[in-house]
Amino acid sequence: MEIAELAQKVDVQRAHNELSQVWNKYTDTFAENQSEIISLLKSVLDRHVDKIRVGEFSAALDMLAEFGEDVTPYIDRYIALHSAALASMDRHDFSITRRISYKPLLDRIKEVQAERSSLDIDQVAMKIAVNQGWNPEDIDFLVSISSDEFYEWIKSDPTDLPTKLRGGLLFFGNLQGGNPEDTKKYTNIYVNVTTAMRRLAFDSPLNRRRLKTMYDINAET
Repeated sequence: MEIAELAQKVDVQRAHNELSQVWNKYTDTFAENQSEIISLLKSVLDRHVDKIRVGEFSAALDMLAEFGEDVTPYIDRYIALHSAALASMDRHDFSITRRISYKPLLDRIKEVQAERSSLDIDQVAMKIAVNQGWNPEDIDFLVSISSDEFYEWIKSDPTDLPTKLRGGLLFFGNLQGGNPEDTKKYTNIYVNVTTAMRRLAFDSPLNRRRLKTMYDINAET
């Protein structure tokens, strides 16, 4: 996992460096190189849209849109790839609004966040437990939930908790998706849920016993 995370950071930094090189062609000269800059920006987005930070992505869209380029396909792809992370951003953090200068992108992000706010862990966990099925929106929502949020939900003493955990959220433990990205999402959900559950063991010896006997989770590992 650490190797994968390191590789991801390297990829993000590489995308940042390539974008910086394009911006240098804009800031460091008054040469008539508009076509070159537009072409290079589009090339970086085409190759690295899954690795570009949202503020940098917004700035690139600003430039492309100002010069008449259709950026809607880029926004669609970015939202699809980053929906979980975008949904979990604090909607009341004004620094985020300042970083996302391209309004159509900000509007789309707000739509994603509104969709997240219409769901809750209880509803989605029971739906999965009962139906053994889900929508892509359910998965993106669960991926956006931190282990702290799962912990607080469990501590709120929801009804039918064993059903929602064993038949719902823990179902993702050994699940393989149709592609590596889906499998990664399932793994992230399972890790965050089990991390939250192991945290319960610190509350009491009784909880440690519950984890072991009811969910086969050893808090010591």
